[in-house]
Amino acid sequence: IRQLAQCGMEIGLTTVVTADNVAELSGVVEMAYYLGNVRRVGFDLLRPQGRGSAVRRARAEDMAQAMEAVFALNRKLGRMTGRTMAITQMEQAACLARRTGGGFSHCHAMNGAGVHVDVLGNIYACSSFVGDAHFLLGDVERGIDVQRQKEVAQEMQNAMAFCRTCADFSACGGACYARRAGQGPPAVSTAECALKRAAMRAAGS
Repeated sequence: IRQLAQCGMEIGLTTVVTADNVAELSGVVEMAYYLGNVRRVGFDLLRPQGRGSAVRRARAEDMAQAMEAVFALNRKLGRMTGRTMAITQMEQAACLARRTGGGFSHCHAMNGAGVHVDVLGNIYACSSFVGDAHFLLGDVERGIDVQRQKEVAQEMQNAMAFCRTCADFSACGGACYARRAGQGPPAVSTAECALKRAAMRAAGS
């Protein structure tokens, strides 16, 4: 990061959030200001695929508290330095607040537009499901099975239909399918809801 700074290159940082680091998220913002060339920070909740299945996920109450601390520190350091750091989730919330349509806004796979190619040339709907034949859409030699792509997108949307009943759906854009996959019956990711609601409050303040 320092070498990039010496070359005059600005960057963004993304932190994968788990139960082990959720209490330290404001420290990421502090570090970003200290480094000097970071212009955007994002927080990505752990998905339970691959090695992530063995890692403890953050609780909703811890996520809410952590994000309030993140936004408060960002405002404080912004005033002190004259340069406010962009927080990805806050930017997304501000953008969604202006939209006029509905539907799942955040996920290419759920909208039938996700294309993720592995080293063998196989094409999957979602990066979290690379290697899972159920989400295989084709390969670089033969192309994408468009019908299968539509079926996978519809399956994902149907599984997340409970999001549509939430009062915050239009401002949220819906939860991540990969975060609830493998949890049995469709269930909301409460930590993700806490993250997005904190971002919506910050964007509206």
